[in-house]
This record gives sequence, C-alpha cells and structure tokens, in this order.
Amino acid sequence: MSSAEPHLKQFELEVCPQQFRLAVLAGDSMMLGFRPSGTEKPNITITRHQGNENKVESMLDSLHWLLVANNVLDTPLTAPNCVYNPMYMKDPSVHLLIAYSDGRQWGSMYALGELPENIRNLLDQVQYMAMQSLEPTSGEASGQVDPA
Repeated sequence: MSSAEPHLKQFELEVCPQQFRLAVLAGDSMMLGFRPSGTEKPNITITRHQGNENKVESMLDSLHWLLVANNVLDTPLTAPNCVYNPMYMKDPSVHLLIAYSDGRQWGSMYALGELPENIRNLLDQVQYMAMQSLEPTSGEASGQVDPA
C-alpha cells in the first residue's frame, strides 16, 4: 500500500466466550489469545511494538488484504452497538472491529452460528494466519493467564 492510501490502524476480532482474540493496533503491541482445545485457561502472546514495528505493520497489511478479499467493508453492519459489549460476550459470538486512518470504521457482532459466509471465511483465515505468524519470539511474552 502506498503511504498516500488509507491504512488499517485497528483490527480486533474475538470469538466468545474467550476462545480466540486478535488485537492489532498501529503503533502499539499485538495480542493473540486462544484457548487450546481441552484447556480451561487461554494462551496469550503479546508482541511488543518496540523492536517489532515491521511485524506489526506487516500484520496490519495482511489483515487489510484479507478484509478486501472477503469484501468485509461492503458487508452490512450487524448489531454494531453490541460489539465488545460485555453483556453479549458471555454467549457464543464473534465480535469484529476495524478502523482505517481515513476515519472509516466497521464493527459487527454475530451469534456464532449466524456468520455470513465472508465473515466465516475471514475468521478462518485470520485464525490460521495469526497462529502461524505470532508464535513467541524475543520481545514477546507468552503464557497461560487466568481468564477472569
């Protein structure tokens, strides 16, 4: 993407309750949390921005192209006022929030069994990419945390 084009500055995706979370913010750390099957506590990996600037920007670029490929910005919003609302995060649901440098924002919440096909594809692709790319390295913290 050229520097004149708007760029993705925020991407947050969570599968509730506490099954998977990826949060990437431009100029900030990245966080990947997931609950391995058969465990009660999620694994959390935090990639600190300092020393990993290229990794954070590369992840945002990759996420942008997944959003484009899955036509997410043209998908009608679904329950935008419920995104990351604690009342709705107790039930099986998917919360997605994105923002671009030009002010465009998009956010929706879906019941887990009611995902549109393009959002299901995005979820699968993001989970795969995050699990492949965000294994702990230097400058990253990882471990199991108390979900409370």
